[in-house]
Parts: sequence; structure tokens; C-alpha cells
Amino acid sequence: MDLQTQAPISLPASDEEYGENAVALDLREHQIGYVVPPNSLVRGEVLLSSGALIIGSFCGRLVCSHGSVIIKKGATFEGEIEADQVWIDGEIRPMSANTVVMLSLLSRSTPPGAAPALAGLSGVYTQRLVAGSLSRIVGRECIAVSNAASGKADIASKSFAVHGKNFAARYLPLPNSVGV
Repeated sequence: MDLQTQAPISLPASDEEYGENAVALDLREHQIGYVVPPNSLVRGEVLLSSGALIIGSFCGRLVCSHGSVIIKKGATFEGEIEADQVWIDGEIRPMSANTVVMLSLLSRSTPPGAAPALAGLSGVYTQRLVAGSLSRIVGRECIAVSNAASGKADIASKSFAVHGKNFAARYLPLPNSVGV
């Protein structure tokens, strides 16, 4: 599929594969301005004023002050997300020791007086990160998980829909300080 910002994409991967259960998402509507291409790996912290489309793999912290994060079928994510909406069609993995160390170092590097990158997460998660911790996902508006998605995650959102039998989520309440 040729991904263009003006063309809608399908979530799941194709209408033929899922028939009437397929959802079409418009990249413009979701303010996608960052793409992790297929067969690529991004590690670290990415702070965006737009949304993100993950087709490859992402390990770390992804914060979108506006827009959605879309994790396509075949893509993998490990770490922390905060966005307006999060659409999951790929795999959410528990955090490896390397990812935990990276996120811990990133949290310590926040300058004094500066707001943490994941303002929503600071009020949601009180557990210390250790290897094997579940990935953490905050959708300020919603989180949607397709029937093709797999994995486990801690999620916090105003609303969510989990359709897959291969995805488990622990719901944590969204603090009042997080919102549109």
C-alpha cells in the first residue's frame, strides 16, 4: 500500500482480510506527521506536535501533543505513549530491561521546573518500572484495539474499546489534569 498523507489507510491491514470489520483512518484527520517505516526500529524519546504512524518498530517514549498514534498490523511497540487517540492493530510488548533503563534515564534528564514529557502518565502510574513492566498507553480521548492486535498494556483514557481476544489491558483511571 502506498502511504500518502492524503490517502486513507486501512486499520486492519486490508478490507479483504477483515471484510466489514475493517476501519479506514484518514492520515490528515489523525494529524499524522511522523512515520516509522516498515522494517525499521526507532529507539528513544520522540516528542511531536503531530500524530504518528508506526509500521515498523518503536521502543521508548512517544508523546504527541496533538493527533493520534496508529500502530499498524505487523508493527511492534514497547514503552510509553501519550496522544489524543491511540489505534492499535499491531503488537504491544512488555518493556525490556534496555527500554526500562532508557525511560528511567529520560525521566531523570527532565530539567528542574519543566513539565515531564508524559504529563498524563505522571498522574496515572505510580509503579516503578522494571524489566517486564507492561507498556503504558494514555489516550486523552480514546484507545481502540482491533481484533488483530496482540499483547498487554496498562491503559488510561476517557474511553476505550478492546475487540481482540489476544490483547489484555489493565485500565487505570485518567487523572482530571489530563484532557483536551
